[in-house]
Amino acid sequence: MMSKARLKLLKREVKELRRARSDQLLRDGVAVARRTVERLMAAMGLRGSARQDDDHHGQQPQGTVSIV
Repeated sequence: MMSKARLKLLKREVKELRRARSDQLLRDGVAVARRTVERLMAAMGLRGSARQDDDHHGQQPQGTVSIV
C-alpha cells in the first residue's frame, strides 16, 4: 500500500504536469491563431503582421493582436 506522503507527492506532480500541458496547449493555440491572421491578411492583400503588444511598461502582456 502506498503511503499518504507518497500519494500526496504524486497528486502534486500530476497537477503540475496538467498545468504545464494546459499552458503549452494555450501557447500553441495562440501561435496557430497568429499564423491564421497573417495568412488571412496576406490573402486579402493587407500588409502587416500579428504581434503581441509590448507597450505595457513592465506589466504582463495582455496577449492582444495588433495590425501593424
